[in-house]
Parts: sequence; structure tokens; C-alpha cells
Amino acid sequence: MRELYVLLGDPVAHSRSPAIHARAFQLLGIDAVYAPCRVFDVPAAVRSLRALGIAGANVTVPHKQAVIASLDRLDPSAERIGAVSCIVNRDGVLHGHNTDREGVLRALSPRHPLPAKLLEYRERQKLVSTYVTALAASVNPETGRVHPHFRQLGAVSGRFSCTEPNLQNLPKDGENTIRRAFVAEEGKRLLSADYSQIELRI
Repeated sequence: MRELYVLLGDPVAHSRSPAIHARAFQLLGIDAVYAPCRVFDVPAAVRSLRALGIAGANVTVPHKQAVIASLDRLDPSAERIGAVSCIVNRDGVLHGHNTDREGVLRALSPRHPLPAKLLEYRERQKLVSTYVTALAASVNPETGRVHPHFRQLGAVSGRFSCTEPNLQNLPKDGENTIRRAFVAEEGKRLLSADYSQIELRI
């Protein structure tokens, strides 16, 4: 199913984001569309994200602060900065993030080692807060294991969703992998299945 992403701002006609995202979707093989939306009524625009099942949105001037009141959850960095530049729709729950700081640090990294160290610290801190702490709190005291819920009707798109905790967005294998924490019980195996965007529907 083709997903829709939008840019919320005023003005937006000058933005190169649609062309950049269209090319990125093409290169990555993602079936998605990115559209600019000139917004005058911020609360109504945010409600539309949820009602239309829009996967996500970038937020540009002058709405980065105004959107906060209409969101369900805020990333700690967005809360500290007091501005949102990216909205992610997770099963109808709108999460606000701020990616401006990371963009600035990445741009400065070739010029000085400090920005790269800050990015590395931020990434590791995110792993701890988002996965390590959250997963530890989700362990069943009787079994000593995590038992997530898989829901077929939780997502607007009709896809299966995983909650309590969400295990669908675990970081890929690497130096700081979280996936090593998942070990099958003795005599059993963990099975991973990927339909590669081919979804079975009635």
C-alpha cells in the first residue's frame, strides 16, 4: 500500500523536499509519495494526519512550535528544544521529533571531532532509553521473557502492529545491536518472517 508523507508549512512552494524525497523513495524502493501542504490552520492539519492515515510529516516555518499542542507525544529532544520538525504517525499516535540539531551536527562533523562525538553519544543514549530501559520494564516476572501483543486492527493501513513493547523497529545488527538480547528458550528457535511489502488482505 502506497504511503503518503507531507510537508507542513507556509510557504512551501519553494521547498526542494518533495524532489529530494521522491528520489530517495525511488532509490530505496519505497512505495510512497511526498507532497507539500501549505498550512494555515495547524490543529486541523495535524488532525488530518491521523484521520487520513498519513505516515508522517516534516514541519517547517512557521509551524514548528505551533504543532506541539496538537501532538500525542514528544521526543525528549523536541521537548527540550521546544520545536518539532518531524511527525511520525505510529498506529494513529502522533509522535513529534526534532531533527534539526542532528542535521547541524552532521554538517559540522567534518570540521571538528566534537560534533561526531555528540552524535555518537546521542545514538547510544537513544538505544538505552528507547530499548534497554523499555524492554527491561516489559519483562514478565513469571516467565522472565517479553510477551508483545500483535494486533491486526491496530494500524490504519491494515498492517500488523506490535505493542507492549513494540519490537518492529529494533535497530539493525551493528556495533551497538539490541537484537542480541533476544534468545530463544532451550529447545526452541526464534523465527523472523518478512513479506517484503506483499501484504495479505481480504
